[in-house]
Amino acid sequence: MNIKQVSMFMNKLGVLTTCENNVLQEIKQPYENYYKLEEDNNTWLYGLFMVENQNNPYLKEIKKFDSETDGAKHFLLSRLSSYYFSKRVRQFMMENDELDIGGPPFDENKLYKAMASSGIPASTILLGQFDKTVINNRVIKLTEKDENDFVVSFINSNGKVVHSTLPIHYQRAYFMVFKKAYLLHLFEQEVSDLLEKENLRKDISDRDISIFLA
Repeated sequence: MNIKQVSMFMNKLGVLTTCENNVLQEIKQPYENYYKLEEDNNTWLYGLFMVENQNNPYLKEIKKFDSETDGAKHFLLSRLSSYYFSKRVRQFMMENDELDIGGPPFDENKLYKAMASSGIPASTILLGQFDKTVINNRVIKLTEKDENDFVVSFINSNGKVVHSTLPIHYQRAYFMVFKKAYLLHLFEQEVSDLLEKENLRKDISDRDISIFLA
């Protein structure tokens, strides 16, 4: 995977980017911050280019990569995550404000209601203990650490933990479960096929998918 392939893919999807001189970046309105990946002395720098209210715009570095492939994948999956969250997840939340997703009343019961309404299979999440030998698909798991703190994890189809959050308050945790479950469902049902058509899916690992779910 390279930055040219990523730019072409995102432009087809409607997420406008430019790619030239070893620089991949979003196209935004003038004086609006945008994400950018650029090569600098054989290192690829990813970050937010700060334009708003800046006399001297600069790159606020987020991550460094040793290869173009790793940088390109991160740019692709992080920006796709933002796009799908805005277009699908946030839109669903706005259209179903009675569920108060992320609000104080959002609990296990409302989580399952939200999933049912959005078409997310119940098998996409696990609440509490589980036997990894019966896991046969990627899932989002919620683990209680104590009365108030929970950990949200992304589990691969082999039952192994790919990524976990730090302990967070239960209210935030239920929102994170919903968000990650929705994004995982979108990846499995839509994004994966789009990547496959452009011959990009083979480069994406479970660790990379966790970037999309962030």
